[in-house]
Amino acid sequence: MDESVVARRYARAFYRTSRERRSTAEVIAGLGEFASVFGENEALRKLLLHPAVPAEARDDVLARFARSGDAREFLAFLLRKGRLELLPLVQREMLSLYRRDEGIVAVEVTTAVPLTDKLRLAFEVALRKLMGKKIELVPVVDDKVVGGVRIRIGDHVMDDTLAARLEGIRGAMSGANV
Repeated sequence: MDESVVARRYARAFYRTSRERRSTAEVIAGLGEFASVFGENEALRKLLLHPAVPAEARDDVLARFARSGDAREFLAFLLRKGRLELLPLVQREMLSLYRRDEGIVAVEVTTAVPLTDKLRLAFEVALRKLMGKKIELVPVVDDKVVGGVRIRIGDHVMDDTLAARLEGIRGAMSGANV
């Protein structure tokens, strides 16, 4: 079976359970934090995924890294089922379900340098006013942007970066008769 299908099934089940327990935001945050550490730490991945490591030892490791009881329970379940590598997909799907149910629109804002708190707040206020919805600003730093900003809302992209402007000039000049 396709991993994304399996991940969606787990995500939906975890999501329903977390909604019933009123711990959805906490669980999603906990899974996200663990997914980040798990993705960056090869030694941790090897330890948790190695079949020779006793289940109790792996559970102890999870307990140290996952602060939320519900998140730890979900992680332990994935580990027991041999599906911990699906964690990023499961967490992303749960976040998507949460945003949908709460009416939250994720807006990715890409800049060359990290946004200041003041600028981040200004973006949030302006976008909330423009869209009339709850906004979750997802800041992305990309030094290739050079200057300006790229805003992605779902499949829609507004690219007002210096890199995009230069590309436009380059395209215009390559098509011009000189």
